Amino acid sequence: MNKRAENSTPSQTNWDSIGLPETSTDTDRMVLGGKLMPRLWEGAVQPGSNEYMLREILEHLPQAVAAFDANNCLFAWNSRHQEIFDLPDNLMKVGTSWQTLVTFLAERGDYGAINPSELIAERSGLTTERQTSHREIQLRGDRIFAVTRSPLLSDMWLLTFHDITEQKQAEAEMKAQHDELVRSNMLKDKLFSIVAHDLRSPFNTVLGFAQLIADHAEQATRQELGDYAQEINRSGSRLLQLVDNLLRWSRSQMGDTTFKATAQPLAPLIERAVALQTKTAAEKGITLEYTPQYDRVSVDSDMIESILRNLVSNAIKFTEKGGTIVIATAAIDSQRIEISVTDTGIGMDDDHLSDLFDFMASQSRNGTQGEPGTGLGLQICSEFAAAHGSEIDVESALGTGSTFRFSVPMTHAD
Repeated sequence: MNKRAENSTPSQTNWDSIGLPETSTDTDRMVLGGKLMPRLWEGAVQPGSNEYMLREILEHLPQAVAAFDANNCLFAWNSRHQEIFDLPDNLMKVGTSWQTLVTFLAERGDYGAINPSELIAERSGLTTERQTSHREIQLRGDRIFAVTRSPLLSDMWLLTFHDITEQKQAEAEMKAQHDELVRSNMLKDKLFSIVAHDLRSPFNTVLGFAQLIADHAEQATRQELGDYAQEINRSGSRLLQLVDNLLRWSRSQMGDTTFKATAQPLAPLIERAVALQTKTAAEKGITLEYTPQYDRVSVDSDMIESILRNLVSNAIKFTEKGGTIVIATAAIDSQRIEISVTDTGIGMDDDHLSDLFDFMASQSRNGTQGEPGTGLGLQICSEFAAAHGSEIDVESALGTGSTFRFSVPMTHAD
């Protein structure tokens, strides 16, 4: 038997002081092949004897094996059993009770944070089962064993432990691959839907109004031509933002997005993002408010501008004519600064909020003037915010507007 380190025994019980009975009488022998065989596994045995062969068989099994008598006391085992449970030699003796072994393992923490008496009570049925049973156990947080309990002669019983950790890991990997394949197919279907519907719609608008201009350039008034051009510009801007989001999101899913943070003032990033949305906001009669705060931050400027463009664009989309959108910054502490986009729009209920950032579950809504959406913008915002060590926090209620917040690292470098 293998020697075990002294520190492997728990402190709750003085396991080294346990005295175990010796067995030498005929009543302490087991019947095998019609003959009385010693059940002791210590000491010399005659080579070639049945007991010798039995011991050889047990020792060469890949499984851990432990046999208990009608009094639930150990009478046979192999070294694999002692090895996988890391049991000390003073416990691996004939006569050690099943309860003693379980208590030792429980006190050592092999079964997690559970009271030993509760564990024994929970598994007491193991000692009285009359049929072969199977279960799985996890020891020390990482190893998983398939346990088979089989009845033997005269109320004796046998436990075998087969390490299935690698099997379980393989199953988990296969499940993860299957789930990823399912998710990939769902993403593909949704992207095809976006390309088929959301890209075609603005293209049709651009081509339709361009055709009107071509067919009626001489008859159309300047006002009509201006209206046509305005629709072309609006649809073209919508198309550009959608294609940009598709490309950014696709790159992020393929792991092709490079994060490059540099120290720079925050205000110019916000001002550029706001400037791109000023015309759209003015067309809806929406006021954009921002008071520059020249804090220095360490950010990927392209990612931050993308987040701000999407958040401000969404705020405009879901705000009625005459509403207000406020972009604000506030220091959280000396390390991070928060950026928020607050609108007076239509808001969201709890159901919509719960799956807002789940691309597969979220249902895009049209804006207050029928502006379509895909949900890609918020996915990009979430992933780019995470790259800066933040999450997108949302507060919203129907009829009272929404606030989207995220934070970025500050820098005090000159």
